[in-house]
Amino acid sequence: MYENQNAFELWRQDDNGNRFMIGTFACRAAAESRLAELTRAQHKQTYWITESNINKLQETQLQVNDDNHCFICGDHNPIGLHAVFTTDPEKGRAETRVRIPEHFQGWQGIVHGGILSALLDEICAQACMARGLQVVTSEMRLRYRKPVPTGTEITVIGEIVRDRRRLIDVRGIIELEGETVTEAEVIMFRTAG
Repeated sequence: MYENQNAFELWRQDDNGNRFMIGTFACRAAAESRLAELTRAQHKQTYWITESNINKLQETQLQVNDDNHCFICGDHNPIGLHAVFTTDPEKGRAETRVRIPEHFQGWQGIVHGGILSALLDEICAQACMARGLQVVTSEMRLRYRKPVPTGTEITVIGEIVRDRRRLIDVRGIIELEGETVTEAEVIMFRTAG
């Protein structure tokens, strides 16, 4: 059906050099029209259009399968955290409590920031999955407020803030003794659901 048909992708690069695909268009004129809209809005970012073969796009469509080896929650991951989640589908909310062992430290006695980031990524996905949505992370902005000592129990909470068709805005926080120590604003991309 799509043999030798091309698609046009509109991309942007922000001030930090991060690149994001804005959309895929069936014709160049549609992509250029959207590009013109963004340029008129005077966004201070770089935009460009690339051409791709639809057959290649279809071959690379994201397929996600859970094999229970997730680093955060997978039962079959021997070095994982084995987090168990409590969810509230009505609120689009998920929560877990975990204790991070010292072999996941960065500096001595301090949990590595990448581990905290992975926990926030997962809790935000779990908040979406509570509503039956299949998602992957599109963007994530983190704010580390205080260091987290290894061996302490932390509470990780994620809650949907806004649902925008294919994109879902989720807020995640990590609490230590009731105080927020790390927080994230996450945009999830809906792959199904």
